[in-house]
Amino acid sequence: MAKVLIAMHSTAVTVQLIEPEARSFVLLSQSGLPTSLVADLDGIAADHGLPGRVLADEKPVLCHDLATDKWGATVMGATGLRTYLGAPMRTGGKTTGVLSMYSDGLYAYQTEDIALLTSIADQLAIIVHNSQLWALTQQRLRQLNLLYEVGSALHSHLQLDQVLQTLPDLAVDIGGASCAWLLRSCRSHTTPLST
Repeated sequence: MAKVLIAMHSTAVTVQLIEPEARSFVLLSQSGLPTSLVADLDGIAADHGLPGRVLADEKPVLCHDLATDKWGATVMGATGLRTYLGAPMRTGGKTTGVLSMYSDGLYAYQTEDIALLTSIADQLAIIVHNSQLWALTQQRLRQLNLLYEVGSALHSHLQLDQVLQTLPDLAVDIGGASCAWLLRSCRSHTTPLST
């Protein structure tokens, strides 16, 4: 983020991703904003403020004077920031977030800054997408390894009692729980088989 701030001659930067189900922004990263404002930016509606306008228009938004925008005036009052430039983060033809730059000077961004921020936003969207794919791949790999361990453990025991003793331990490993029980239902009552 520090290099983006320097390249864009900015005071603050935010990266907000879209949470599709909730239609809200998730603050992925920020630099230069006070803690009080950071808490307000996480979880805001995706149609709120200047970042919401970037998302709705699916194109960069430049506000030379935050005092002229209702949302911007709130940001300005809380931070002293004066100028906003935001660009959509796109990957695979889909807008996945908004990269926002803020400056404490009026008219801090020019037309050429829009092209630079758009390029940075698109590259950032690819990086975020790739890291999400990596995390998903690692999660799937852990699940497959656990399933393999379950299969190996179950095949290593020939007696039903041994299998029933092993299952709760495997369930704890797979589910991340602190304990597990395997219950057998009878007509009159339920009996723990193992703990």
